This record gives sequence, structure tokens and C-alpha cells, in this order.
Amino acid sequence: MNSKGFWLGFFLGSVAGFVAALLSAPESGHEMRKDIRARGIELRSRAVDLTDEAQTRAQELQKRAVEVAEEKLQKVEQAVSEGRGQAEAVVAEVSDRAREGLEAAKRKAAEA
Repeated sequence: MNSKGFWLGFFLGSVAGFVAALLSAPESGHEMRKDIRARGIELRSRAVDLTDEAQTRAQELQKRAVEVAEEKLQKVEQAVSEGRGQAEAVVAEVSDRAREGLEAAKRKAAEA
């Protein structure tokens, strides 16, 4: 279950429990409506606070994800650059050896 679904269920369950408790309380109708209104305002305020906190955390997580991705990209680019340098060195060495072998073969052919 994802965390969004969990928090939505938690919130709705809390509201349902709260309403059930108020409806079963031995108060007058006016007092009950007053309490329901006050609790509704309190719950709305808490929901706004939780939403703000969730958005802040989501932004922080997004920023961290971007930082991690940039770090990984730099490491990959560095590895590619090092690999390219090593490959160029190997190609140069192989070319030199091939050139030396060709020259040796030319000398032997000229001597024969």
C-alpha cells in the first residue's frame, strides 16, 4: 500500500471516528454542532499543516534525487573519459606495433 493511500485512509478513519464519538455524546444539539464546527476547523488546519509538510518533504526529496542523479552522471562521464583515454593508449600501442611489424617485413622482403 502506498503512503498516500495510507494517509488518506487514516484521515478518513479519524474523521469517521470523531463524528461517531460526537454523535454518541450526551450533549445538546446546539453544543454538538458547535463542537463539530470547532473540530472541523481544527481538522482542516491540521490537514493544511500536514499538506504543507508533505509538499516540503516532497520538494526536499526531489532536490536530493536531482543531486544524486547529477553525482552519478559525473561519475559515469568520468569513467567514460578514463575509458576513452585508455582505449586511445591501446590503439596507439597497437598501431605502433603494427607499424614496426610492417617495417620489419619490408626490410626482410628487401633483403631477400
